[in-house]
Amino acid sequence: MLRQSLDTGSLKRQLNEEKSELETNTSISERVDLLEQKLNLILEKLESVEKGTDKMTSHIDFINDIYSKVQTPLFWICDRVNYMRGYAVPYIPTQFVRDKTTTNINDQD
Repeated sequence: MLRQSLDTGSLKRQLNEEKSELETNTSISERVDLLEQKLNLILEKLESVEKGTDKMTSHIDFINDIYSKVQTPLFWICDRVNYMRGYAVPYIPTQFVRDKTTTNINDQD
């Protein structure tokens, strides 16, 4: 009888441990499912951000293209205006001039 009660007690402990493990596995499974849902939401938002950055990148490329076409005439106009005002400071940096020489306002005409 004592042996039966010990066997029954160990059986109950074993059943409780298995039940606890099952609950833990279920809990872990639910947490994994929740994490997968959150990860999917993050991935969807990341895709929308990528689309927005693609649009911004094309806009930046457009602005850089326009600026590269307008920068030399703009610097020339600034040089001209400053020459008329009496300043002889060239506004065209040597990196923007194709032949790497400094320009003189009198030589441009």
